[in-house]
Amino acid sequence: MDEKNKKFSSKIDSVIKTFDFENPSDASIERVITAIIESIEENGNLFIPIDLIGESSSPDDVVEYKMTSLNFENFTFFPAYTNKFLLPNDESGRYLEMDIVSLLKEVIEFEYVDGIVLNPWSNRFYLHKETIKIMLDEMLKL
Repeated sequence: MDEKNKKFSSKIDSVIKTFDFENPSDASIERVITAIIESIEENGNLFIPIDLIGESSSPDDVVEYKMTSLNFENFTFFPAYTNKFLLPNDESGRYLEMDIVSLLKEVIEFEYVDGIVLNPWSNRFYLHKETIKIMLDEMLKL
């Protein structure tokens, strides 16, 4: 990860670390969303764990993948990490580094997904699809 993306992911990460997901306030939600929007404006990225579908026989092959999903409280989310070192330590270790806007657009396209959970195994933040739609609509107005 280059220094530029490190700065943006740490901006989101630092705000999420202070977020109390058990008892969120409007102000704390606004701080996280503002950090995400600022990172989008600066072309920040997130890290997305993936599962490969099929195998590659050469480096030139196109390999299909699917984004992993997690279920929390009857909702299905794509996990996204602000830092690749927060990714789970599984045997595959496969992930995509994806710009935030592309990820948000992907979530809107998937019917079975309810949103994104940022840093799901530590201080986490749920970004529901309806909030994502509002964020994308607001960004289009700029």
